[in-house]
Amino acid sequence: MQFRSCAKFRIRGAILDRLREMDWGPRAWRRQSRRIGETYSPLSTALGRTPSEPEMAQELGLELYEFQLLLGELKGLEVGSLTVDLENDGRSGDLCERLSGAEEDTPYYACLGSEMKDLLRRIIAELPEEDRQTLALYYFEERTLQEIGRALGISESRVWQIHSMAVNRLCVRLQELMNSHRVEAKHAVLTVS
Repeated sequence: MQFRSCAKFRIRGAILDRLREMDWGPRAWRRQSRRIGETYSPLSTALGRTPSEPEMAQELGLELYEFQLLLGELKGLEVGSLTVDLENDGRSGDLCERLSGAEEDTPYYACLGSEMKDLLRRIIAELPEEDRQTLALYYFEERTLQEIGRALGISESRVWQIHSMAVNRLCVRLQELMNSHRVEAKHAVLTVS
């Protein structure tokens, strides 16, 4: 393994370890967040679609209002990421990649970014209409939560709950698709060899 590759993972690991030490979020919330993610994936597969909040609440053994309160509490855990906007071209990338040189400008990364956008488009299309509207208003029209709430006729806290759940759904589903692509790619390599 090259020094640069090894150093990148070591530095990233050290940063994440330090951030975990500084984490103010209760571990119970972190466990609940993981529990929601672990529940979402199998339920989504079983239903063949994105589960609704009432379905998620039932699967977790919670009342709907308890589930929505939990989503509200968990929103405080979202702080930021090691992903940064690159230059002025609208792309984003891993901060660690920016520190190690210009690898993201290679054809491999361009292809990977294009594939990720396609996967993300597919996943967003699977989301419920309310989730898609909220994400579009927040990320593409850059509206505030209050403005989105007024546009959709719901409270600001409800907008954040919908946003949090939609982002969680996107992350879980993206991971599922990436894993299935890895399996397909591995199968294709084995078939060719």
